[in-house]
Amino acid sequence: MQETMRSKKSFFNKALFISDIKKQVVLSIGLLLAFILVVLIPGFLGSYDPRVIESIMWFLNPVPIAILAVIYAVISFSYMYKNTASHMLHALPVSREAHFISHYLAGLIMLIITVLACACLVVIKSDLFQGIAMGGILTAMVEVVFFYSLAVFAVMVCGNSAIALATYIVLNFLWLFINVIMSMINYFILWHPIVTHHGINDIFGLATEPGLDAMFPIIYFLRHINANSFTSTLIMLIPAVILTIISLILYKHRRIEKTGELVAFPWCAVVCRVMFTVCFAGVITGIVLFFAGTSGPGIVTGGATLYITLYLTLIIGGAIGFIISEMLLQKTIRIFSGKKVPFIQGLIPICLIGIYIGLMGCGVIGEELIPSADDTKQVVVYYDSGDAPLVISGDATKEKAIDICRDLADDEEIKKNNTNPNMYNQSHYINIEICSNSRGAVFLGIHANDEMNNRILNSLIALKDSGDTTDNIINSITG
Repeated sequence: MQETMRSKKSFFNKALFISDIKKQVVLSIGLLLAFILVVLIPGFLGSYDPRVIESIMWFLNPVPIAILAVIYAVISFSYMYKNTASHMLHALPVSREAHFISHYLAGLIMLIITVLACACLVVIKSDLFQGIAMGGILTAMVEVVFFYSLAVFAVMVCGNSAIALATYIVLNFLWLFINVIMSMINYFILWHPIVTHHGINDIFGLATEPGLDAMFPIIYFLRHINANSFTSTLIMLIPAVILTIISLILYKHRRIEKTGELVAFPWCAVVCRVMFTVCFAGVITGIVLFFAGTSGPGIVTGGATLYITLYLTLIIGGAIGFIISEMLLQKTIRIFSGKKVPFIQGLIPICLIGIYIGLMGCGVIGEELIPSADDTKQVVVYYDSGDAPLVISGDATKEKAIDICRDLADDEEIKKNNTNPNMYNQSHYINIEICSNSRGAVFLGIHANDEMNNRILNSLIALKDSGDTTDNIINSITG
C-alpha cells in the first residue's frame, strides 16, 4: 500500500517534529557536556557539602532557564527568518496548526530533557532526592514551560531573530528598567535634606508599587517563586498556556512576506515605536540624572531647573529612540523623504510621561514624603546619648508624632542648617525612624546645635506616654 502524506487537517506532523529534534540534539548534548565540565565536576571535586549542591542547583534558577528557553525557541522556528526555508515549508500540504504544534513541542521537549538531565546528574552525584533537589526540579519544569512560551511569543511577533531576542529581554526586564528610572526621578523630585527613604533618597532604590513585578517574569520568579512555593509556581502555567494560544493564533495569521522584517504584524510597528521612544527617553534621562546625582544635590534644590532638565532629556531621548525605530522599520536612514512619519505614536507616550512627572511633582500622585499616621506602625526616636530609644506606637501619640515630623521636614531653618557641612561637627544628632506598614522605613536625620536640639526634643517630650515609651530616654534628655 502506497504511503501518503497527512491530511491538511492534521494538528501534528511527525516528519517536522523529528527534523527539529535532530537539529536540537547536538545543542542539548553540547550544553550537557558544558554543564558537566564547567559546573558539576569543579563543584564536587573537593566536597559533598550541601551548600555546594545548592550552588550547583542554581542552574535551575529562572535566569539560565530563561536564556535556554529563547535559544530553543529561536532554533525551533528559525525557518521563519529565512525566505527560502519559510516558503518551502509553508508550501507543504501541512496546516499552520500542525506546523506550529510540531515545532513548538520539539523545542519544548528538548529543553525539558536538557534541564532534567542536568538536574538528575546533581541528584545522582549528591545521593539526594529531596529538599532543594526535588523542589528545584519541579519548580524548574514550570519555569521551562513558562519561559519557553514567552520566548515563542516573542518569536511570533518579530521578523528576525535579533529583534526577537531583544523583545524577549524587554518583556523580562522592562519592570526593572522602569523601577530604576522612576526611582531616580523620585529621588530628585522628592529629595529632602532631612528625610531619607528607600526609593527616594536611594538613587538605585526600587520604588514602584508592590505587585507590579508580576507583570515581568524573571523578576517575579526571582522574588516570589522557589522550591518551597510550588503551588504558587503552578499558577504561572496559566499565563504560559495563554501565551501559547496567542502564539498559535499569531502564527496562523502571520504573512510569509514578513520574513526578515523587523516586525511581523502592523500593530507591532506601533508597539516598536512606543517602546523605542520610551526606553531611549528613560535611558537618556537616567544618565543625566545619575551624573547630576553623583555631583551633588545642586540640581535638585532648584525646582524649575529640575523640571526643565527632566522634560528636555525626555524629549531629546524620546526623539532619538523614535528616529532609530523608524529607520529600522523603513530600512533606511532617509525616513523623512518618503511616506508620512507617524510622529504622534512617539509624541503620545512622552506627553503621558511628562504629565505623570508633573502630577508627581505637584503631589497629586506618588508617595508622600512623610507617611500618614494610619500607615505608620511606630515612630522611634534615637538620641545621641546612646540610651534606649523613644518608641511611640499608640494611636493618639503616633498621630502627634507624624505631625511633628512633618513640621520638622518643613522647617526652613532645620533644612538650611542640615545642608551646611559645618553642622556635622555639632554635638547633637537626632534620628527619627518612621516604620511604615506599606513602604518600609522613613528616616529624619537632624544635626542640631544646642538651641535647635532643645526645641526639637521639647516637642518629642510632649509625646511621652507610659504605654509607648521608655523613661530613660526622657530622663537623659531632660537631665
